[in-house]
This record gives sequence, C-alpha cells and structure tokens, in this order.
Amino acid sequence: MAYGFWGGIVATVGTFLIPFIIPMFGYTYLNRIGMNYRVRIFLDGITAGVAGLIAADVITILKQVLISPLTIGIFIGSLLFIYAYKSTYAIIWIVLLGGILGVFLA
Repeated sequence: MAYGFWGGIVATVGTFLIPFIIPMFGYTYLNRIGMNYRVRIFLDGITAGVAGLIAADVITILKQVLISPLTIGIFIGSLLFIYAYKSTYAIIWIVLLGGILGVFLA
C-alpha cells in the first residue's frame, strides 16, 4: 500500500517522527500560543472532537471483536486486569494471555 518495504518505512517515519520533532524544537513558541485564551478554546474543541472519533472507532472495533463468549470474557478480564495492575507491564501480560487463551480455548 505504501510502495513496498521502503515506502512503508518512509510513511512510518513521516507519521511518527514529525509529531515528535515539532514540539521538541518549537516548545517555547507552542507553549506561548497555547496560553492564548482563544487558541485554548479552539484546542479544547479539537480535543473533544478527537475523543469522539476515538470513541466511534472503539465502538466499531468492539462490534467486530466481541463475537463469542470467549472474546467477551477475555475483554472483561483484560479490563479488570488493567485496572487492578496499573503498570507498564500489564499491557504485555494482557496481550500474551489473551493470545494464549484464544489459541487454547477456541
């Protein structure tokens, strides 16, 4: 889709590197802009809109993923696990355990 391996690399770098570079070098200027009341209101509106888009995507994904009692159980277990163990490693355990459960219980 992105012209092969090297096209994929360029697309990935362009997608993830630029949002990191702009704030690094323009932090002072961007911080001053963000303090402006009108800009702040605009950014708050963008944030709310993005949250709505993410919520819509989550609903779409849930409709495609929660298709059996097994997947519903893994989903609920994952939610409980992430809230009980709020650590960086919880995500790794959820992915590994979810995959293992899916393979052995399906």
